[in-house]
Amino acid sequence: MKHEFHAQFPLALQDSVLQAFSISFLSGKDAEPPHHWQDLSHISDDAARISLLAQAIVTGRKDEARVGSGKDSDGLGFWLTHHSDAFFSERIKMMQNLQILPEPPDLIKLPQGSWLLHFNFILCKPYLSKDDMALHLLDNPMKKEWVFKLPYVASTQWKGTLHAVMLKQLVEWWQDLTQDQQLQRIQRKQFVARRIQLTRLFGTEIGNTQNHLKQCGDDKLDNWYRRYVRRYLSDTRFFTGRLYFYPSFFDRLSLEVINPHNRETGAGSLPIYFEVVPSGTRGNFTLLYTPLDRIGKEEDKTRRQVIADMELVAEGLEALFTMYGFGAKTSSGFGLANDAVENGSLVLNWPGFVFPQTETGQVQQPEDTFLKYMDESGHSKSDFSGTGDFGLMSNSDFKEKGEKSGGGSLSEFKAFRRWYGEHSEQWQKSLKEKISGANFPQISFERLSQLAEMMRQAGGDV
Repeated sequence: MKHEFHAQFPLALQDSVLQAFSISFLSGKDAEPPHHWQDLSHISDDAARISLLAQAIVTGRKDEARVGSGKDSDGLGFWLTHHSDAFFSERIKMMQNLQILPEPPDLIKLPQGSWLLHFNFILCKPYLSKDDMALHLLDNPMKKEWVFKLPYVASTQWKGTLHAVMLKQLVEWWQDLTQDQQLQRIQRKQFVARRIQLTRLFGTEIGNTQNHLKQCGDDKLDNWYRRYVRRYLSDTRFFTGRLYFYPSFFDRLSLEVINPHNRETGAGSLPIYFEVVPSGTRGNFTLLYTPLDRIGKEEDKTRRQVIADMELVAEGLEALFTMYGFGAKTSSGFGLANDAVENGSLVLNWPGFVFPQTETGQVQQPEDTFLKYMDESGHSKSDFSGTGDFGLMSNSDFKEKGEKSGGGSLSEFKAFRRWYGEHSEQWQKSLKEKISGANFPQISFERLSQLAEMMRQAGGDV
């Protein structure tokens, strides 16, 4: 938020009483601004109002701006409890209507061997990350998308986290071998092959990663790796990986507190507040793999590499979500998700390939009466969007203007809303596939461990 904005509405320069009334208005607790500062009414955006609360850190009402005073909830804590869900739902809907949510490309336009992985995960532990805002009410604000202020995991963060997890898996496998096993040629070749595979997926090794893997093995293994990279991947040793990640957005946020206790008194007096995405929140994960470096090369070898890469990535994702976690404070258990996922699918651009134990997910088609609530792409029409479940109208909103917008009865709309929440994503995906004309092999999965097992059965050669 620009400094000029804070200068235009100088909360910190107001008297103590006016500050208290302003905090209640900015947090949404009071519907009207204080009588002596009507200019606040010009600020209609919740994100801008919450940003102004940051000025309270230099006043005597810092704690009140964070959570309120005593048993009286106010400030940021009040907004997160009572208004944030509707705000984030509205922002996601806005991004959908503006069609600015990142969309993976059509696989038919990419090289053979490309694949697209998607699933919705459910957090079993809160997700925590650190924003880079210059001024915020909390010392530990959640990282948010810059324009729409949605809590999210950036694509670069996904890439870095998954890379770190898969490097750790490689190092742990090597260190678990006995000294005699580490001297065996077959084990040494496998270590180098896995290292090359990670470079293929994520791109050129840099800095600490390179030094760490060199120390993990020895100079001879490092030389093997370097010679292969120069000869087969890039003579300049700079190489772009095959994996492309997409950001994940969340629609919930809550306030957590840590109150460190004094060892002598056993009491805490300096609570630390931080924003988290709470457990139970759903997020989406999308990953694109495309072997651009294999265009025009031996098809059989490309096929073996593609399947081997699918297996390694599946194992890495299972470990990332269910064992290591993502975001900050993962060593304390933050950022873990359930093994069970929703709408899990992997589509491979390799006509004729047969996945082992393929289970074709059945798309639940909408009833004919539901079609009037959606556009041709399967998304809900803007006339029926609102603050209810899944970004649709609430019951009261539908009673007021649903029929005028072309809707049917309330019971019909409630049935549509249930269907939309459970099946709209698969329906939208099926419509997109029909438009593209693609007919690629794909699998559906309900657990990350199930995906990893399917890929192991598929087999592959690094």
